[in-house]
Order: sequence, then structure tokens, then C-alpha cells
Amino acid sequence: MKRSKILAGALALLPAAGLLAVTQIADAHHPEIAGRAVCVVDSTARVTLDVVSWAETNEAPRRVNRNITVTWDGKVVGSGQFTAQNNYAFTLTLTVPTDDKAHVAVATATDAFGPNGEYGFQGEFRTVNVDVPGPCPTPTTTVAPTTTVAVAPTTTTTAVPETQVLGETVTRPDVAVPVEVLPRFAG
Repeated sequence: MKRSKILAGALALLPAAGLLAVTQIADAHHPEIAGRAVCVVDSTARVTLDVVSWAETNEAPRRVNRNITVTWDGKVVGSGQFTAQNNYAFTLTLTVPTDDKAHVAVATATDAFGPNGEYGFQGEFRTVNVDVPGPCPTPTTTVAPTTTVAVAPTTTTTAVPETQVLGETVTRPDVAVPVEVLPRFAG
């Protein structure tokens, strides 16, 4: 009787263990995707989609995929690869109309994972909803106020008069400015 209870308990756990194994497998080998949208001008927004290979492994070759397709609301908008050279990630930038709606971006592993496709998981995908803003504010142009600068008139210099005082020649820079000449100390 005791053996049959142990066997029944083991058989009851078997489906749970299988579900756990399937869940762990499903979490492996997939593209991750994140997106954001910002206003550009009145009727357009710039959407940035960051696509990254799953990072739940220390084995870099398992993150390699030569063909990841990205769609925006069901239409293909680009593709990329996960390689060591691009650190297993790439970014796509789209210009879309502003409409104040949520849009769906999907990254799909078109090819199997691994340098030669040896790890499988072709067709794995992840989605992200990206909220595109409504009409963006129209940029305003600010005109700086005009500043007028007064320029002093140009003066023409003519010969400056010279005066002799106690045997010294004194040049006066301007006739209107008085010049005081003190006697020389001789001593």
C-alpha cells in the first residue's frame, strides 16, 4: 500500500514537472522588444524600437540569430541580427503620424537561434504596445528684437599746434584743453 501511494504521488507530480520544463524552454531563445514615441513636429512622431536577444544564458552563441523581423501594426518595418559585434541588439527608428493611439510592435525570430541555427526556436516572438502622442505642438519661431547701436562720428586729426615754454616744446593734444607747463628744475 505504501508503494502505491508513493507511485501515485510521483505520477501526480509528473505533469507539474513537465509544465515547469515547458515553461523554462518557452522563456529561452526569443527576441525582446521595447518601444517609445516622442513628438517631432505638428503631425509626426519618432518611434524608437530597441530589440535585444534573450539574456538568460552565459552561452553567447545561444543568443545569436541572423534574422529578426520587426513589424508595426502587422506591417514589416525592418529587420536585424543578434551578433557579438552588435552586442546581440539593434535599434529601429520610425517616423509615424501622431494619432494619440497605442500601436503594436512585434519582434520575431525569423531564423533559428545559434550561429548555424542549431538551437531552434524559429518563430519565437515578443510584442510591445507603443503609445503614439496626439498632435504635437507646432514649434514657434522667436525673432530676437533688433538693437540699434549708435556709432560715434569719426574725428579727423589735423596738425596739433605747438607752443614753446621756457625752451621746451609742448604739443597740445587739443586746443580746447589747457596745458600747464611747470618750470624745469635745474639742479
